[in-house]
Amino acid sequence: QGQQLVQERKGSGDAKLAIPDGRTLVKAEDVPRRGIPPWLTQRRNWPGPRMFYDLEGAQSGLGYRLLASTVTPRPIAWITTRSAKGAVNAAPFSFFNAMGGAPPTLAVGFLAGADGWKDTPRNIRETGEFVVHLVSHAMVEAMNLTSVDAPTEISELDLAGLDTSAARKVGAPLITGAPVAFECRCLSFVET
Repeated sequence: QGQQLVQERKGSGDAKLAIPDGRTLVKAEDVPRRGIPPWLTQRRNWPGPRMFYDLEGAQSGLGYRLLASTVTPRPIAWITTRSAKGAVNAAPFSFFNAMGGAPPTLAVGFLAGADGWKDTPRNIRETGEFVVHLVSHAMVEAMNLTSVDAPTEISELDLAGLDTSAARKVGAPLITGAPVAFECRCLSFVET
């Protein structure tokens, strides 16, 4: 579930970040102008207990939950693909980030379901092409609609009422209104 951070402000402008049980995490006077607390830049032990998880064996399913709750913030990759048969697919993925600049490289993590790969990773493996869009606040609801587990022959873009246009370099379409669209070719597909 995690603990929510709360910012408290007092009349004199004194601010601190605290968790709901009242323990202070960072006092305003400890935060230099660049926003990095001094204890974070000093070479010493982390100021609190650490937990160790052995992610092999019985606890292997815990790995996803730990990554999802600790590696934050995570941008959303709103991906469009076109299957070898021409079916268009759109879906959001939160395991996504930039990985290199030469060539410009994005990495996306996909989870296989009980029935194998869903449409997006299957289409990328078939065609080697996809488009990664970034999501504006105005398009969040439409993006959420595309996360539905629709049958392969049903386009999530149609379900969400989204318009598309042709990409210049790949067969997958561009989502009209998305502020950024990366036309991509798959460099490698790693299964873990």
